Amino acid sequence: MLWNSANISVQFGLSTQVAGLLSAETPMNVGRSQALDRDGFAFGAFVLVPRRHLLLHDGVPVTIGSRAFAILHELVRRAGDLVSKDDLLTLAWPSTFVDEANLRVQIASIRRVLGAHGDATGFIVNVSGRGYKFVETVARVSTRDHHGLPARA
Repeated sequence: MLWNSANISVQFGLSTQVAGLLSAETPMNVGRSQALDRDGFAFGAFVLVPRRHLLLHDGVPVTIGSRAFAILHELVRRAGDLVSKDDLLTLAWPSTFVDEANLRVQIASIRRVLGAHGDATGFIVNVSGRGYKFVETVARVSTRDHHGLPARA
């Protein structure tokens, strides 16, 4: 199955089952920023589907914790930009004070999940003392191009 994003076609070979999670059309009353969050993100052999809390590797669901997923989503959404440690801590642990070590554990978990599927762990770069940056090329995946994704892992 082909996904077109900004005149770029990326072939991921998703089954017809995989398409359903992205099949819902965006309601007319949803703002553009909300509509973009309903789209997925493709990078390497992975697809991140935020509205379904789903990470796919070659069309197969990958198990990832909710905090790690939230952090990965923010990094992928802001690919190429530095995301501060404070922003990530606030996102993953709202209204709770936690040590930066908790963030490092979640980043290590994300790297482990991405690396466990034969991909390089170089997707996320640490900018010492400041935050993290997602450095892989990311393409938007339109919800109009898919039907029937599997349930989340």
